[in-house]
Amino acid sequence: MKFRKRLNNNVIVAIDDKGAEVVLFGRGLGFDPHASSDVDMTRVERTYVLKEHSASRKLQQLLEMISIDYVDVAMLIFGDAQASLSVPLSDSVIVPLADHVHMAVTRIREGIEIKNMMLQEIQRFYRDEYAVGSRAVALVNERFNTALTDDEAGFIALHLVNAELGAGDGARSLTKITDFIHEVELVVRMHYASEIDVDSDQYRRFITHLKFFAERLAEGRVYGSGDVSKMLTTVRETYPTAGECVVRIAEFLATKYDHALTDDENLYLTLHIAHITSQHRH
Repeated sequence: MKFRKRLNNNVIVAIDDKGAEVVLFGRGLGFDPHASSDVDMTRVERTYVLKEHSASRKLQQLLEMISIDYVDVAMLIFGDAQASLSVPLSDSVIVPLADHVHMAVTRIREGIEIKNMMLQEIQRFYRDEYAVGSRAVALVNERFNTALTDDEAGFIALHLVNAELGAGDGARSLTKITDFIHEVELVVRMHYASEIDVDSDQYRRFITHLKFFAERLAEGRVYGSGDVSKMLTTVRETYPTAGECVVRIAEFLATKYDHALTDDENLYLTLHIAHITSQHRH
């Protein structure tokens, strides 16, 4: 690899044989390098390669300000999320994760604790992401000898949800999406006048469907794959109560969001609701 630039005494940017930028860590690796000189790979302890060019540049900027230990932890959290979540994640989430962990550790050491006002909603609607966040907090506490709380697990979960959704407006977009999920779920609970098994796989799939439905709604996109009217009729006949529930949801969406439910959206909502309520009854 060829040296490109120095970030600090221990971190440099190099160019690999494919012309891609690579961040390298090694004690004293940044001392007295020369432009385009060969990197002494025997001194390299860790290598960081991010697929997205913009993420790689942001990582370089971040490493000029914080310890590489936070990037190591962010990489481990990212790996856990990739293995645990059903939605693919871009490695661009590593940089905000590293920055967040650094800020969280700094705050807790200064005696500043921030409450997560969305914690209950996160634990309920983003259960898998919150589980990753909880393991991340345990990792951070062990690595940096801190005492981060469940609130931070919720904040880390939000980073993962934002990465899944590709939300560009951060917390504001996520708050709207969470409100939407809560509203639709409330219509279902009121229609059936019963509790729903929130630990079931069917419920998790329903919430995932609502996440992406809310994102499409926020972006003004509708889902329509073709003529599903015959299938929708069959599903409504098979699951009449779920069909009636979706009628109420459609009325709510038309009133509050000025959104007309398509046949495709109607079909999938009916099926999801039938599944989560059928399992509860059985």
